[in-house]
Amino acid sequence: MADPQPVPVPGLLPLDRRVGQYRLVERIGHGGMGTVYRAEHLRLKKMVAVKLLAADRLADPGAVGRFEREMAVVGRLDHPNIVRATDAGDADGVHFLAMELVDGLDLGAVNRRCRPLAVADACEIARRAALGLQHAHEHGLVHRDVKPQNLMLSRKGEVKVLDLGLALFRAGTPDEDALTATGQLMGTANYMAPEQFDGCHTVDIRADLYSLGCTLYALLAGQPPFGGPEHKSIFGKMTAHKTKPVPRVTAARPDVPPGLVAVLDALLAKDPAARPSVPAEVATALEPFASGADLPALALVALIRGDARDTAEHATVTAANSTPVVSTRTATPGRRRRWAAAVVAGAVAATVGGAVWLSRRPAADLVPEVPAGLLAPRVPVAGDDIKPDVAALEPRISGRWYDLLKTRPTEFHWWDPKGINDWKHDPARGMVRVVYANNTGLLSFGRADSGGFRLQIGFQQPAWTGDFGLFFGGKRSPDGQSVRFQYLRFASFANAGEQQFRLYRGQNEIANLLKPPPLVRPRDWVSSEVTSPDQHEQELTIEVGHAGLQLVKWNEMKCHDLLTVNEKFSADDYTGEYGIYFFKTNFTVVSAKLKPTD
Repeated sequence: MADPQPVPVPGLLPLDRRVGQYRLVERIGHGGMGTVYRAEHLRLKKMVAVKLLAADRLADPGAVGRFEREMAVVGRLDHPNIVRATDAGDADGVHFLAMELVDGLDLGAVNRRCRPLAVADACEIARRAALGLQHAHEHGLVHRDVKPQNLMLSRKGEVKVLDLGLALFRAGTPDEDALTATGQLMGTANYMAPEQFDGCHTVDIRADLYSLGCTLYALLAGQPPFGGPEHKSIFGKMTAHKTKPVPRVTAARPDVPPGLVAVLDALLAKDPAARPSVPAEVATALEPFASGADLPALALVALIRGDARDTAEHATVTAANSTPVVSTRTATPGRRRRWAAAVVAGAVAATVGGAVWLSRRPAADLVPEVPAGLLAPRVPVAGDDIKPDVAALEPRISGRWYDLLKTRPTEFHWWDPKGINDWKHDPARGMVRVVYANNTGLLSFGRADSGGFRLQIGFQQPAWTGDFGLFFGGKRSPDGQSVRFQYLRFASFANAGEQQFRLYRGQNEIANLLKPPPLVRPRDWVSSEVTSPDQHEQELTIEVGHAGLQLVKWNEMKCHDLLTVNEKFSADDYTGEYGIYFFKTNFTVVSAKLKPTD
């Protein structure tokens, strides 16, 4: 196929057309100053984000100057927490800026889908954003529009600062000041520092720290400090930021520790002098509260919870950045400008979609549908809440594999008092996604009351943090007060700086089911180190016979150590519910099958 031909007209260009060395593939953002495209570098065969200046702005020297200033601003920065510029120029009359294409979601979208965020996750996001802002500060830059929509969370868990279109940099040539009209107020009202409402040209890095405080507050409380319905107008928000006390974050999040409340109080001080002086101080202050953060897991949860455009093999979620608020006010005559405006007011940020790829092996050895009469319905027991259309089925024919993902699992135990846990069953694609589980959960595939069986489940997880596995021998007490079961649990841990993985065999009883909160009593009896997982499906297989547990395999690795405690269990401990077991984690089951053995 020949290279696309250059087009001399900028603006909303047709897709699959060429601008310099770039082929435009998809429009991913549009605003008054220009359009952002997903594009392919024709020689490097690499996807990037390319921003083009709008055609109707070419005749405006100020707009062209601001666009060129943006090139200079982004080009001078090189930091893992800031989106990098890769190229810039003028090709056939088209002004363009090429930037790295980030595979993920902006934090505005993440917060909408997952709010409220865990304290550790919110603090780690803010900490990494502070590191990016520190780098910008060291190069004389003030962002002026820090907010969740201008922070990107990649699928790998990276945090990147976006959109330097409103940035200021320290004094340069006299004509730089003319690039932004006198009296123009720039920023986003929900996140603007009090002094930014008085003069966007006079703010310093401490205004960014106030905005970062509003952002952290929003990640913890679900909305910024003055984002409620009582502050609808820009004037109302301005008045609140300037004069009203910040609502206590603990009113929305009682679990926020006092030390973190103190950090927020300092960031959100009305007086800039009372705030931290540089972003590095904020990053250091947040570090103790970020312990235990798992941003790759958060990214996966956010992607799965989105309105995905599913195909047979993958799901893609795309989110668009919100446009900064740009309003006009009367400037005080003779106000001295200490900073110079550097680029585009109301610029478009390059927010791109992310994809979750789930590889599956052929399932030709499975029976896709079992003829009527060969399966017996799972019998409800006291305390069960089973709907007829989701009842699990028990295979009766020995020696044949049965696909357990054709039927929706039942919640053998699922406690979700805050309504934040979530799991999804997709029978067409043959998978179960545990999107988020903040407590111990048990999803049952069926019930084995007699005879032996082999159970094989395939798992996928973005960062292999573990805390999932399978259970069997699940029983509910006659009064419905408790459940007990055996489990095999996959876990990850650090040893001398290296990540290692083990399977644990144990027994658990969950009591107080009718008078919550439940009391969970797990006991690990024995463990076995297993091979490190890769990015593909990892299989956990067990075989239960008359003599108890006879086989445990992690992929092709047999775990003989886990069979050494069979004497601790009676025959009754092997009959009952079987399925998947998990605790405070997220993962996907991409295959699950069972074969009766006698």
